[in-house]
Amino acid sequence: MAPYLASLLLFGGIYAMLALGLNLQWGHTGLVNLGFVAFFALGAYSAALLTLNGVPLLVAAVIAVVIAGLVAYPLGRLTLRLQDDYLAIVTFGFAEVVRILLLNTRWVGGADGLTGIPQLFGPLAADVRPFIQLGAVLMVVALVLVLARRLTESPYGRVLRAIRDSAEAARSLGKETEGYKVVALVLGSALAGLAGAIYAHYIGYVSPDQFDPSLTFLIFTGIVIGGSSHWGAAVGTLVFIAAMEATRFLGDVGLPISQSDFAQLRLLVIGLLLIVLMQRKREGLWPYRHRERVRVTRDAAA
Repeated sequence: MAPYLASLLLFGGIYAMLALGLNLQWGHTGLVNLGFVAFFALGAYSAALLTLNGVPLLVAAVIAVVIAGLVAYPLGRLTLRLQDDYLAIVTFGFAEVVRILLLNTRWVGGADGLTGIPQLFGPLAADVRPFIQLGAVLMVVALVLVLARRLTESPYGRVLRAIRDSAEAARSLGKETEGYKVVALVLGSALAGLAGAIYAHYIGYVSPDQFDPSLTFLIFTGIVIGGSSHWGAAVGTLVFIAAMEATRFLGDVGLPISQSDFAQLRLLVIGLLLIVLMQRKREGLWPYRHRERVRVTRDAAA
């Protein structure tokens, strides 16, 4: 049981890292990136291919982060000068292009994927390895949390929130909004690449079906639950993923319905809970404190 819980928390940490990257783009800058999973896939495949060809794991992870960020740069430059809707359309299409390329390219494994990827702390004994892996991942998540907070509490972060609230107003103050948006897109995508590298070296196997577009919407849901603060985005995603995993076992308690019906009912219940949450806590469970102050002031004035 303990190794299973460690594995669950480790996956939660990976998804929390994805949430931190997406929250930087969406929660703090207002960029709707519907293809976020593509950068997760790029990080996973880049790190896997490099280590399978003899590159040290840490070096491969750094290169994977750089690749994910570099790929995001031209996407941002091409789309962010236009209306924000174009970014959502282009990134969603880009994610599908990446998935199809991975599915049909033989030198990256095609539909069979890549196997034999060196695992994190592979030389350690199997009974202690999951806990060492979990500790390392949680340390990385904590470091990313601190750095993300420092970034968004700086003058740079205040400009990002100004762009999110009104890009026109930010431009009227002399801010080059497109440049700020591109940097936010690159940094968030680089975090997705880091999460992908950790993911690949934890499970030791990657394939295109692991990077379904629905994963992006799961991360969006986690941010909505937690709120736009970095802590809220990370914890909200962890709670959501844990709830999704825990409810799988409800089908084993002898309910008089089939497994397929239970799967649909489970998603329905989760959807209803999200609706209730959004009615009661519109800003999420742990909103960014500036937004909470604005909401309280607005409600008091009304």
